[in-house]
Amino acid sequence: MNELTFAPWFLDLVLAFTLAEWLVLVLRYKFMGRGMDPINVSLGLAPGLMLMLALKLSEPTTLTLPVMAALAASGLAHAWDFRRRFKS
Repeated sequence: MNELTFAPWFLDLVLAFTLAEWLVLVLRYKFMGRGMDPINVSLGLAPGLMLMLALKLSEPTTLTLPVMAALAASGLAHAWDFRRRFKS
């Protein structure tokens, strides 16, 4: 049975998306005054970004389905946390 795998460049896309998300959220706050301040955005994104960088630096040859599922779960937890913070 072949296990579903993803190429390591897929992680580069996730990292780029995370950095783009940071930039959009910071600029939104700066120009529109809406959302979280840059410190809270940065602190909210930093743990996930550092974990993704650690995975990237480990130089995997493939990313397995469990790794991608954990990455997706992390993204969902991050979105839920930001939504909760934004509401309060």
